[in-house]
Amino acid sequence: MLRKLMDRLSLRSQYAAAAALMITVVSAILVTVSCRTMRRELLAGIDRRLFMAAVLAGNVPPGNEKFFDGLDGPDSISPEDYDRLIVAENNRRCRELGLQYLWSCMRVDDRIVFTTSTSPGHDVTRQDHARFWETHRDPSAFDAVFGQNRISYSSFRNEWGHGRMVLVPRTDARGRKYCLGASVGVDFVVVLLRQHLRDSLLIAGAVLAAGVLLAVFVAAGLSRPVEELSGMAARYGLNRSRERVQPSTSPCPGRKRRPDMKNAHVADILLVEDNAGDADLVRIALKENKLCNTLHVVEDGVAAMAFLRKEPPYTKAPRPDMVLLDLNLPRKDGREVLAEIKADPDLKRIPVVVLTTSTQDEDILRAYNLNANCYVTKPVDFEQFEKVVQAIDSFWFGIVTLPAS
Repeated sequence: MLRKLMDRLSLRSQYAAAAALMITVVSAILVTVSCRTMRRELLAGIDRRLFMAAVLAGNVPPGNEKFFDGLDGPDSISPEDYDRLIVAENNRRCRELGLQYLWSCMRVDDRIVFTTSTSPGHDVTRQDHARFWETHRDPSAFDAVFGQNRISYSSFRNEWGHGRMVLVPRTDARGRKYCLGASVGVDFVVVLLRQHLRDSLLIAGAVLAAGVLLAVFVAAGLSRPVEELSGMAARYGLNRSRERVQPSTSPCPGRKRRPDMKNAHVADILLVEDNAGDADLVRIALKENKLCNTLHVVEDGVAAMAFLRKEPPYTKAPRPDMVLLDLNLPRKDGREVLAEIKADPDLKRIPVVVLTTSTQDEDILRAYNLNANCYVTKPVDFEQFEKVVQAIDSFWFGIVTLPAS
């Protein structure tokens, strides 16, 4: 059937039809790949945003980092305090960050219970949020985070709505497993993909029309000599087989290879931070900056000095190129650590960047009096936090010349 149809078409029309078919197939492949790539990138951005939001939301109520350690049952917090300190705060964060929900759950015996929650309409007065210690009605959603102890990303559609969520595993001081959750609506992803598909189809249609038009002109020049030869052969009764003209090929120019990462500057950074969530955010920010930095984390001032002086259990620790130092630390205060570093002839040349939540003038003045190299206040917004850490990294390892270790 197709062969008969092609036989009825002129050589010029066959060239044009072949070009149109080839352009259509290539365009369909490119549009499909483009939409899938865009969806994957959108979801990756959403997942990164959700993770950082969930980590920041673990600090509830604000300023109480040991909240989960003290939970013993449904009477651990009064309903009034739960609504005022936790639900209302999560509602505010969701409104500011454009999220659906922020919540946390703890595994107690064979149940999954809510330890924090958010109102569906971000209005605590409607009293439609999950209650403290209320049993979660979909325990299977926590199989990965509790069963395999790994971060879980998934799309959902249930009684609370539909969207994209992350569950981040944590363990309290008593060894109990709990998780931090955050979710966001994904309707905008569908809208963006539809718009992208529409734009891609318009571009593909324009390319198809231009390609067919170009193919007609090219086919006219290529087919004329062939048609003339065919006519001569018919007139003189020649019965020669047609010679196929093989298209010439030329080697595709080699692509530039991206620089090998082993040639990038490798720096050892010591982070002295007792807040696991903030440590995770620093690690993510450095990774997003795409530099081959090695981040070492210790949780208190005593461990920091042991690391710097290569004392057990840090006898094989490298000499850090920089110290990121929080001020409020257990066992030994960050100010004491700063004073010891700058008083030690062997350590005083290591840049110390104070990275803390304190905005008190006396803390700032004291840090500089102790010869801190710079003082940076941690932003509350997670995107600003990421930018601050990346700016510190870029300045000290991209602009500043540091002494050799």
